[in-house]
Amino acid sequence: MSGFFQDTTSHGIRLNYSQTPLSDINIGDLRSKIHELNLLSEQLGCVVFEGQKSNKTDLVIFAGNLERFSMLSAARDVSSRVFYFQDTASWWYGGSSLLPDIRGISAFLLEHVRNRNCLIFGQSSGGYAALVSGALIPHADVLACSPQTFSDSMLKRRLHVAPSIGVQYAPDYLLDIEALYAASNRTGIAAAIFAASEFQNPYRSHLWMDHLHLAKTLRVPSIESFLADAANHSIVFQRAGVFSECLKKLLSIGGKRAELKLAAIRKLVNGMRMEDVSSD
Repeated sequence: MSGFFQDTTSHGIRLNYSQTPLSDINIGDLRSKIHELNLLSEQLGCVVFEGQKSNKTDLVIFAGNLERFSMLSAARDVSSRVFYFQDTASWWYGGSSLLPDIRGISAFLLEHVRNRNCLIFGQSSGGYAALVSGALIPHADVLACSPQTFSDSMLKRRLHVAPSIGVQYAPDYLLDIEALYAASNRTGIAAAIFAASEFQNPYRSHLWMDHLHLAKTLRVPSIESFLADAANHSIVFQRAGVFSECLKKLLSIGGKRAELKLAAIRKLVNGMRMEDVSSD
C-alpha cells in the first residue's frame, strides 16, 4: 500500500490508500494482496483503491463477520474507486479503535462520494452496514446480501430451539432498517438478496434465520428483495466472479436508471444455482 487517504474531519478511520485500481491487479496478485491485508486486519479498518482516471464512480464494500478483506475478490474487475471497510473489533460497525460507528463511517463517505455515482455493497453484517449507509447517503445505490435488518435476539429467544441447532443472533445495538428507510429521502436503488435456505452453513453451528430479515425488507417499499437458489448464508462466497461482473455492470449504468439496475440484479439472481459454486 502507498500513502494515506485523507480523513478530512478526523472521523477516526485507520486506513491505507493505494493508487492502483483493483481492475489493474490480476487475480493471483489480488489474492496475495488480500492475504497481506488480512494480516493487518487488527490494525487497519479501511483501504481505498483509486479508480482509473476516466472513471468517476465509487464502490463501497463492507465486510461481514470474519470476512476481513476477502470480499475484495468480488470487486476484481471494477475500475471505480473502491472504499473497503472491515472491523475485527466490531463486526456490526458499532465503533472501535479502527473505525467509528456506521453513522460516522457514512458521514466520512458522504464527504467523498457526494457528487459521484456510488454503489454500496456488503454481505451479512456487511449487508446491514450497506443498507444503513444507503439510508444515510440517499443518492447511493445499495446491494446487500443476506443482511441483518434489526436486532433479532429478543425475537429469536422466544423460540424453543433444539440444542443441536446453532442459532446466531444480531446484536441489540443494530439500527432498525425499516425505521431508517422510512425517514430517508432515497433516490438511489436498494436491493437485498437472500438465500432460499441455510442448510449448507451448516445450521448445527451457524444458523442466522435469514428469512426473518427477508420479511423485514419486504415491509420497506424502497428495498427490492430477491430470493436466490442458494443454500448458505454467505451467498457471495464462491461466487465472487459473477458478483464482480454484476457490480461492474451496476456502476457502468449510473444515473437514475433504476429499471436497468434492477434488471442486472435480477439477471444475477436468476443465474445463480446452488450447485454452481466455484473455488473463487
